[in-house]
Amino acid sequence: APEHPGGTIVTDSVTSDRLTRFLEGKLKLKHRRFKRGYKNVINEAMRLNAEGTDTPLAMETSGHGAMKENYFLDDGAYMAVKLCIAATNAKSEGNSMLVYLEGFEPPAVEYEVRIPIMGEGYVKYGKAVLEAFEKRAQEKNLRLEDTCEGVRISFPGRGWLLLRLSLHDPLLPLNVEGKTKEDGWLILDTVYSLLQDFDRLDLSGLNK
Repeated sequence: APEHPGGTIVTDSVTSDRLTRFLEGKLKLKHRRFKRGYKNVINEAMRLNAEGTDTPLAMETSGHGAMKENYFLDDGAYMAVKLCIAATNAKSEGNSMLVYLEGFEPPAVEYEVRIPIMGEGYVKYGKAVLEAFEKRAQEKNLRLEDTCEGVRISFPGRGWLLLRLSLHDPLLPLNVEGKTKEDGWLILDTVYSLLQDFDRLDLSGLNK
């Protein structure tokens, strides 16, 4: 952040609202969520830089990361060296690495549910489910958020969800984060109510 004031950090789509608030509120950076897949986030960061938007880092939740200063190579050794330098700098000032996370909100309740799609033609069926899911959410006046894949819904003060189609498997991965366990349950119940009449979906994973 000190080296790239106001810069944009690209992550994949499943990152938390807590991360957005930390990057934008505490570090005064910008947060750009993009499609899952480490090449996707790297390519998006390269595209933004080519357009003139300072984008120093692309990071996926799997751990793949690439930096502008290292030609956006998916280089774990380079990232490890950067972390060692950061740890040394923090220690020289009497701190641990945790000093860099000051202001980051504590962990919330998280759920990841993989909803199987049964039968043939799962891509077409999954896309139809997502379209219906989004429409039903709108009808219930739920707060839809911009996302590059799937459907993301925010529950202000309580949490968020992201439902998307898997890149490779007949699945609808669901990520949920609630501020409390009860908030997480509420969000899971909301998902169930919006999907319960799709007979090709196995919703057993939504049981608390």
